[in-house]
Amino acid sequence: MQWSERPPAARSPFPWLGHRHFEPGALSVAVAHFILVRAMSRPSVIVASILFTVLPTVPASPPEYLAKRDNIQPGKYGALLRQYLLITPADFGRMVLMPSFKTETAVSVYSVPKSGASKDTSIFRITVTFANESLWEIAEGSSSAKDPRVSRHDLDIDAALALAIQQAWRAVLAKDPIPTESSDIAPDITLDGTISVFSVVMPDGKTVIREAANPLGAPASELVGAGIDLWGYATAPEEERKTRREKLMRTLHRLAETHGKP
Repeated sequence: MQWSERPPAARSPFPWLGHRHFEPGALSVAVAHFILVRAMSRPSVIVASILFTVLPTVPASPPEYLAKRDNIQPGKYGALLRQYLLITPADFGRMVLMPSFKTETAVSVYSVPKSGASKDTSIFRITVTFANESLWEIAEGSSSAKDPRVSRHDLDIDAALALAIQQAWRAVLAKDPIPTESSDIAPDITLDGTISVFSVVMPDGKTVIREAANPLGAPASELVGAGIDLWGYATAPEEERKTRREKLMRTLHRLAETHGKP
């Protein structure tokens, strides 16, 4: 099938990803749930309580891992991503967000040798690059932009955070998707989807690249959430970083411990 626009992804469990450009400060799931419950009338709450009581227990779903890719994106689109967004190394991890009808963002984590220092001494850095024009539309010839503007934000981080990111990315990206009975069933398609591509350098020196199209289950959905939290941390005001870092570290450690090899 030939697409005149970027192929849509499956319906997102993060609606704000599709309808807004990625705002790291969006409402958390817990806050959204709180607002929803407060907005319900008392009879609605009672009916909901009854439904939760009488419905049978749903069996736990198998872990949802990410599909393997040979590259971030092929062809002219991939070339534009590499030219404008993927402009740094990413040995400690990378996330590229490609939403339908929106602009692309990359979050890269890497090591940089200190100037004048020994080879064993490095600093660690997060670079966020954000295209102000849709690279997909430029690749498809549907945009008049020839040289898109790119915003860049760099933040040096400590070794503990860099290693936690690398370990979490490695733990999840090392796993292949588990086949299920519904694997061959076409998902609910919507045009507001987002494709998230992750990569990391593994212990053997090889780079693994995997993608998720609006994942519904863990750990894929958790990895997307961690990547967005990482973006938020890197671009947040200095006074907010301590709290954001603590939350991010908890998520990264949980991913590494839960999905790492025994």
